[in-house]
Amino acid sequence: MSSLSILLADAFARYPLSEAKDYYKLIYQSCFGPMHLEQDTACLYPFFKEEWEKVPIDQTVHNSLLEDISLFFPIARVHFAEAKKRKMDPDVIFQAFIQTMKEVKPITVKTFRCILEESKLILKDEPFSLESETIKTIWMNGFSSSPASCHHSVQFNQTYQPHYRLIIPSFLK
Repeated sequence: MSSLSILLADAFARYPLSEAKDYYKLIYQSCFGPMHLEQDTACLYPFFKEEWEKVPIDQTVHNSLLEDISLFFPIARVHFAEAKKRKMDPDVIFQAFIQTMKEVKPITVKTFRCILEESKLILKDEPFSLESETIKTIWMNGFSSSPASCHHSVQFNQTYQPHYRLIIPSFLK
């Protein structure tokens, strides 16, 4: 089983109601990290802090602090609700996020497109059973001259309430 197959299977186990858009986002994040965000860190902090404050401590959707989504380099989603339960300092998470933005070495667009092609074959089979046309439509983002990230699907947002940042796990001290 390839590392991509394992990543997608793990995501399906954790988020069985994921749609094609959510798998695209996962693959994008695994390949590029948080590179889609604005590099002006001063602009990012107010959004981070606002999101952090609105996440309830008793949110039980995520039962782990870190969700490993690594394919080419170490990268993980650090879940806010679990971090708040552990009384972690949000500034430590924000600094790990900023350090990740500076340090991550994304893969080439050509490699990303190869990963997307491989993922199309995986996602049309069980247990995913996504329709080829749906995948093709969503994956068009990855074949533009500059691949773009996307937001989670409405279904994903409503069901799993994702509040996280991407970090290189070793940066979280």
